[in-house]
Parts: sequence; C-alpha cells; structure tokens
Amino acid sequence: MALGWFEQDNFERTAKEVLIIALKERGADFYKLDPAVQNTLLAETMQEGVQQALQRYMNMKATIEETAASKIFHEMVLKEIYRERGKTLPKDEQA
Repeated sequence: MALGWFEQDNFERTAKEVLIIALKERGADFYKLDPAVQNTLLAETMQEGVQQALQRYMNMKATIEETAASKIFHEMVLKEIYRERGKTLPKDEQA
C-alpha cells in the first residue's frame, strides 16, 4: 500500500531526524555530508531502516579511510559511491 503525500512527508521527516541523531551519536554531522550522500543515506534509511543504512555507511567510510590518501580524497570517494548507489534506488525511495 502506497503512502499518501502527507504520510510520506511525515515518514521522511521522521527518518531524517532519526538519521541525524544516529550520526551525531557516532560523531558525524548529517548537514556536513555532501548532498549526494545525504540523499542516498536518507533514502536507504527509509527503505531499510537506520541501523542497516548507517552500518553500511560507517563500514564504507572506515574502509576508505584505511587508504593513505588525504581526507579530501576520502570524501570524494565516499560522495561518488553514494552518488552511484543513489542511482540504483527506486525513484520513489529517494529523498
């Protein structure tokens, strides 16, 4: 059963609030993430739940940070991964 626009808006807002809190607890700021990462992470949270989406994000971030590259490079790689992941999500799941 599809959600109406009002229910969808409330669901998205709640998912975003939970995601912001969960990231903050892990020392990350949702609003400092690239918009491509924000949108895809939010869409994944709405689709799979915050625990699974956040675990995937933290695992990818840790893996990328194991390289000897600069922080800017790490951020660029993470942004590109999430931009590509966002393309694979169903359009109605994207924020």
